Amino acid sequence: MIDLLADGEREPVGEFLEDLKAKRLDEYKRIVAVLARAGLHGPPGDERTYRTIKSVSGQLAEFKGHQARIMCCFDGTRRIVLTHGFIKKKNKTGPEEIARAVRLRDGYLLEKMARARQGRGR
Repeated sequence: MIDLLADGEREPVGEFLEDLKAKRLDEYKRIVAVLARAGLHGPPGDERTYRTIKSVSGQLAEFKGHQARIMCCFDGTRRIVLTHGFIKKKNKTGPEEIARAVRLRDGYLLEKMARARQGRGR
């Protein structure tokens, strides 16, 4: 299962995909195909379409088109949570993109724990 993570009122991945579809249709098709396959079969084992971010504690990774990237984290073994997307302009994923994904992931996990505590308190 794949979830799009909200950042306040915004949905960064949905906005990124809409913009990508309008400006770079081939790149849009490529990344959507990778995501669709991951939704059915889990993360790909192919470094050309998926890469684990090893410099970060916890599970953080990126789905790859040609230049389009969508960062993600995992919630258990069956849920992939997409944090945000961007166009990669250099060989390495920038530290600002990794920091943004970590911030969104941590916010998601804190919100999930708060919801779980509220559910137990009833």
